[in-house]
Amino acid sequence: MRYPRPDSPWPSTTSANSPSRSARPSDWPNCAIPRIVSSPSSGSRSTTPRKRKPHALAAYKWAWADGEPYVHRYELTKTTELLQQMNVPIPPLPPYDPAKDEPGPWEADVRAAIEKFRAKKEVRNDEQ
Repeated sequence: MRYPRPDSPWPSTTSANSPSRSARPSDWPNCAIPRIVSSPSSGSRSTTPRKRKPHALAAYKWAWADGEPYVHRYELTKTTELLQQMNVPIPPLPPYDPAKDEPGPWEADVRAAIEKFRAKKEVRNDEQ
């Protein structure tokens, strides 16, 4: 599979040896749920639960992202269902901690602009 062009919203799924076909989410290079994980009943002899478990857990951790509410909701739901189907316990992951976020370089300017706006608004309200 070739990676998508920068100006294309869809990945290229054609190669010299394969015909053109529509893009599926599982074709994306950074998809959280690879085919080996997302189809436990695919019938493939090479995709044993022993091989699927680490991929499913990695997909779950990726989908968890920073923690609730900042998760990849669709992927988290799918990987949770998958882990339950595989009888794998859901790993406890830390919730979102706002104290770990560093302020962006623009935040001080935005806060100063808001304070300036509030001060002007208070002056106008006092004049009326």
